[in-house]
Amino acid sequence: MSDPEKWSAEDPTLYTLVLELVPLDKPDSKDDPCEVLLEKVGFRAYESERGELSSTWHVNGEAMNIRGVNRHETDPDYGRYVPIETLRTDFEVMKRFNVNSVRTSHYPNDPTFYRLADEYGIYVQDEINVETHWWEQMAANVDVFDEQMLTRWRRMVQRDKNHASVFVYSTGNEAGTGPPHLAMAAYNLGEENADRIPDTFEAYHLSGADDADRVGEELDLEPRGVDTTRQLYHQPNGGGWTIDYSDMLGPRYPMPDGMVSEGDGSGLGDGLRPVMMGEYNHAMGNSLGLIHEMWSEYIQPPVRQARDGAGENDGVLIGNPEVTGDGQIVFQGDDHIEVLGIEGIASSESGFTVEIVVREITDGTPLVVADGYALAVSDDGIEFSVGDASVSASAPDGDGWHTLVGVYTGDELQLYVNDEQVGTEGHSGEDLEASSDLWIAGDPNTDNDTGVTLDSVALYDVVPDGDEYSSPGDATLSYDFAELARDKSLQGGWIWDWVNQDLNDETEDGEPFQFYHLEGPDGAFCLNGTLWSDRTPQPEMWELKKSHQPVGFAARAVENGEIYITNYFGFTDLDELDVTWELTADDETVESGELDLDVPPGETCSVTVPFEEPDLEAGVEYWLDVSACLTEATDYADAGHEVAFEQVAVPFDVPDPETESIEDMPALSVSESDETITVGGESFEYAFDTELGTLASMEYNGTELLDRGPLLNAWRAPIMNELQDWGGAQAPDWYDAGLNDLNYVVESIDVDQPEDALARVAVEGFAEGTAEDEGLVTPDSSSTEADGVLRGSPEIVEGVSGSAVALDGEDDYIEVGTPDALDFTEPGFTLEVTFQGIDDAEHGPLVAKGDYQYALKTAGGDAFEFFVYDGNWVSMQAPIPDEAREGWHTLTSVCADDEFRLYLDGERLAAESHSIGNIDSSGAPVRIGQNADQDRYTETTIDSVAVYDTALNDEELATEFDEPPENAVLWYDLDEFEEAEDEGYGPGFATRYTYTVFGTGEIVLNVESDPNDRLQSAISGWLPKVGVQLELPESFGEFEWYGRGPQETMPDRKWGVRVGRYSGSVADQYVPYLPPQDNGNKAETRWAAVSNDDGVGIAASAHPEMHVSLEQYANLDEANHQYELEERGSIGFNLDHAVTGVGGTPTTPLPEYQVQPETMAFTVSLRPFANEDPMELAKRRLPKPNRE
Repeated sequence: MSDPEKWSAEDPTLYTLVLELVPLDKPDSKDDPCEVLLEKVGFRAYESERGELSSTWHVNGEAMNIRGVNRHETDPDYGRYVPIETLRTDFEVMKRFNVNSVRTSHYPNDPTFYRLADEYGIYVQDEINVETHWWEQMAANVDVFDEQMLTRWRRMVQRDKNHASVFVYSTGNEAGTGPPHLAMAAYNLGEENADRIPDTFEAYHLSGADDADRVGEELDLEPRGVDTTRQLYHQPNGGGWTIDYSDMLGPRYPMPDGMVSEGDGSGLGDGLRPVMMGEYNHAMGNSLGLIHEMWSEYIQPPVRQARDGAGENDGVLIGNPEVTGDGQIVFQGDDHIEVLGIEGIASSESGFTVEIVVREITDGTPLVVADGYALAVSDDGIEFSVGDASVSASAPDGDGWHTLVGVYTGDELQLYVNDEQVGTEGHSGEDLEASSDLWIAGDPNTDNDTGVTLDSVALYDVVPDGDEYSSPGDATLSYDFAELARDKSLQGGWIWDWVNQDLNDETEDGEPFQFYHLEGPDGAFCLNGTLWSDRTPQPEMWELKKSHQPVGFAARAVENGEIYITNYFGFTDLDELDVTWELTADDETVESGELDLDVPPGETCSVTVPFEEPDLEAGVEYWLDVSACLTEATDYADAGHEVAFEQVAVPFDVPDPETESIEDMPALSVSESDETITVGGESFEYAFDTELGTLASMEYNGTELLDRGPLLNAWRAPIMNELQDWGGAQAPDWYDAGLNDLNYVVESIDVDQPEDALARVAVEGFAEGTAEDEGLVTPDSSSTEADGVLRGSPEIVEGVSGSAVALDGEDDYIEVGTPDALDFTEPGFTLEVTFQGIDDAEHGPLVAKGDYQYALKTAGGDAFEFFVYDGNWVSMQAPIPDEAREGWHTLTSVCADDEFRLYLDGERLAAESHSIGNIDSSGAPVRIGQNADQDRYTETTIDSVAVYDTALNDEELATEFDEPPENAVLWYDLDEFEEAEDEGYGPGFATRYTYTVFGTGEIVLNVESDPNDRLQSAISGWLPKVGVQLELPESFGEFEWYGRGPQETMPDRKWGVRVGRYSGSVADQYVPYLPPQDNGNKAETRWAAVSNDDGVGIAASAHPEMHVSLEQYANLDEANHQYELEERGSIGFNLDHAVTGVGGTPTTPLPEYQVQPETMAFTVSLRPFANEDPMELAKRRLPKPNRE
């Protein structure tokens, strides 16, 4: 064929190939063949670059992001057999939710899958079935499975090599790295890539393998070239995915900064290949909380930005300038960068300097242009102008890089080329004001015809000295474009994973339910889907769709209708979509229209949406909503299906609502007794319970609105990410602190009525969790004075020369806390512990500051291990000598500037070099015998513990100290113990509630909470939430809110849906995650209302916003299956000031989405209503009377 139409996921063009078998000895039988085969084939080219920071993977010559999912073959009725109808449903849901790729985790799929991937347009990573999981070193250490693995590889490649959708073959998931993997790669690779097959054991990137002589042993490692048209990929744990034959770097479950480090080469990889995450954003239960950060900031932001290295004045790339090399940008035609809204740059008062490094300049190219000055290439050469004055010089010769500098001193213009001054011109620019906008490689006043390559641009608000140029100091604007090159190589990946793997079953009573195991090594790890097993999308899917959307929108000057639009398609112009817009005022559309766009793939442009500023109403939010939809029906969606959207707040100068007058409100009556405080008005009566310190009743027009009033709440039923050791297991701390069952103590209640129509009730008290036994305390003899507290029930036994502490490996440990002296953030410290007994557990922490800073531990009973965390775990191990299994021994780990060292009884066991700069600082406490992040314990006996803030050398380690030296920052002899002093309340919060009741029946509630030291010590990471919870009558079944919706949203997973007004039943707000867990949160809620069938209810609002959720079950944190849930008999109405995000199982929520145990204050308003509009009620502004 000559120049066929190309296949891609955007346009999966297939040709029909017919093969007829005709017997040679019967030429007349051509019209009657003995066999006919029909196949659908597509033509496409897959290529992957390597060697530069900006390397990318291409489809038909265009860089393409992988918007992928890992997918198991699973069906709730048929198990591992997936009917074709379900397969089609999978593909159609993928396409509707902007998924363009599948990794066949972790085995080749049913052949029908590939035919449908060809048909629908899905890029497939075809993965061999060789996973060994817990025994990853097997392939490297033994040869018995070599031929089986190679046979599976050859079969997969030969079977699937004609499918257009297959773009990469994976040499295996979690099967380590060994000779059979090299042989797989050799089978596919051609002679030109023979150097990608490592010939040394070290090149495996695998620790823990035993036999270095296994490289190439009895295996054919000569390139065979069987399929050189596709890429290769490798997915072991522990960094082996960086092996040379892999065309992409495939990190697994990185945090956003970990992903970025692979792109720039500061992580495990070399940064010189495309980065496609093999597994990321683990979606167990209520999850997928990091995908927005990864995509909107790095992989596919709404607009590509040139980040300002000197501040926050990021520029926007307009057109489609090409980022190349390690951070250079090639501009052609209309391409340019615009930087808007700069403050205080380049004025005549101080003078300024413009510096740019360029090559390949075309005449007439504007280099840097701002209001009042420019550095450009004219027909006469290089020109620098300020106001109406200019200085010019000949353009530099040669094709290399050139540094061009324009300087304005306040009275003179100076021009430098390659550090030499080439021209001056006197000029007094008294009228030059600081520019607020800047254009790079473009000029807003002319039609651009740019032709230049830039390496860097910098502006300084100072000027250099002398005739030779050198940088005059710190830049006020600085762009070197290296981050753009790095981000270009970040091409997405495959989330874990597509669909839950439960099975349909029935209880003994015949009630349907979903069957799954919760115990054992797999546990709930079959429930990681973004779809339920019946293929209904979970709320995470809307966030996935938004992050993956191939059209980006961002504000430019949105109050004037100006926005940016970026086309992230590879082959589709935006004129193939219907792009519409709406201007809304709260929940009402005030203007709408269509945008006629012609934006080619890869380009960004600015567009003006032609709306008029409406008559602005007090207290109203105005939004610009832009939507891109299919113009025609496809085989997966109807015409009008939304592909992408953005909702942008329009910053009109909206007036505030007028404040209500207290004088115009009806008077209140206030009465008090020992048990009750009653506040009454014309249509309501509220009763406060003096023992509980909250409202016991809110009666409005004869209807009771409350079962119980607001009380501080810091609890949510743990999501699966908070229960898994792999995810940090925060929930055990929460249970131990008693956050699930706070006891409310009232210390004082003050009542006053400063106005006839205003009453105030102030309640001070304490919300107390579970008080642990005080335990024994052992003194710290170092200057840190971080006395240790024995937790659990450890036994005091005989030690080396005094006593020791025996830990049972179940719940015993010694609490050290979080002293600053132990918060090591750079190398240069030593950990030492004298112990007896080796725990055979996989992880046996001896001294640990959580899982994300540092620890000294045993590993599987076979090795001693020391690690630090710098965004990745950096560790070293040493085998445990047989003699260490009996008697007392001292284990020491040293973290020096350039190496780790392990010692046993003063003798060096191992040393290993490292290149760590900084160590992450975590909030986890230091604990002896327990890892606070992972809730892991050690069965051993501890005689003493010492920590030094220096890296001890061999001589110092041989010294026996009679008392703590100056460099000791922790020193436990464990010979002295005393009962801990009674600290009063257990872990919890000091609280103050101030209720201000108005004559209209409205209540403004101010809440102050202050966690005590015991709570802060008990919580190793963060709190679930902080807010208040009300109990409403069960008859209140209708729910309405103004905020993100209609789907559930979480703090770190909320951008996939719009802010709007939504309503539904209370029952419908429950999200049936498996197993049951916290659900149904509504983020960025302005107001929410719950009412009965008569339209009577209670509305709550917050300024500016809050989180809202409803609780309907009494045992949500205890039930393992949906059928086990029990009605609570009321509705828990949660009004939360702060809620922790969900993260992604092994990747915790980002710090900005973690609720820290710290002092908080917030306000919510409560309003009874009867058939009134809660939107209008929420806009009422009540006066703020002074507190007495």
